[in-house]
Amino acid sequence: MESAEEVIDIKGGEHFSIALLNSGRLLGFGRNEEGQLGFGELIDHSTEPKEISICNVKEIFAGPAYVYAKADKLYSWGSGDRYVLLTGKEDGVMKPSEIKFKLVHEENILSLGLGSQHVTLVTGSSLKPISFDLSKKPKLPRKRKSKDERKSEESNSNSEFTEQITKVQKAKLTNPTRIFKRKPSDEIPELSPSKKSRRGKSIKKIKK
Repeated sequence: MESAEEVIDIKGGEHFSIALLNSGRLLGFGRNEEGQLGFGELIDHSTEPKEISICNVKEIFAGPAYVYAKADKLYSWGSGDRYVLLTGKEDGVMKPSEIKFKLVHEENILSLGLGSQHVTLVTGSSLKPISFDLSKKPKLPRKRKSKDERKSEESNSNSEFTEQITKVQKAKLTNPTRIFKRKPSDEIPELSPSKKSRRGKSIKKIKK
C-alpha cells in the first residue's frame, strides 16, 4: 500500500499559493491572472488545489506573481514583467518553462530570492549572491582614468573656455553699441514742467 502524500513546503505570492508534496509534485491554488499557478491556461482563480505539470521538484520559490521551481533543472512561470523569469522577454509564461540562462546552467544554485524587480541567486561555487536588478539596463563599471588623461582633459576644457571668452571680448570691441544699445521701451520718459520745477527746487536746497 502506497503511503499518502504530504505537503513538505508551501510558498505564497500575492493572493496565490504553491504547495510541494513529498512525491515531488506541485499543487497550486488562488489567483491566476498572470498564469502564476502554472496550469497552462489563463483562468481567473482556482479555489481548490490543482496539479501543475512538473515532477521531481525539490524546492519552490515564489515572487509576487511568478514562481521558480528547482527540479533536475530550474523552471519558472507566471508574470514576466521586468524580465523576472530570466527568459530574455517580458512575456508571461502559463506553465513551467526551463530557464536557459547560461549562468544558471554553469552554477550550482543553492537558493533564490524573488522580488518584484529583482532575482537573487546563491550559487554553490562562489557562495556569493548574484543579483539581477531588472528594473533598468545594468551599467558597466567605468574605467579609471590615469593622471595624464585627467590633466589633458582639464587643459582641453580650459582652452575651450578661454576661446569662448575671447570671442565675447572681440564682439564687444567690434560692435559695442550692439551690446549697450537701449530699446525704445527702455528710454527714460520726459518729466512734466511741474516735476522739473520741483526737482530744481530740491537741488537748490541741497546746494545751500
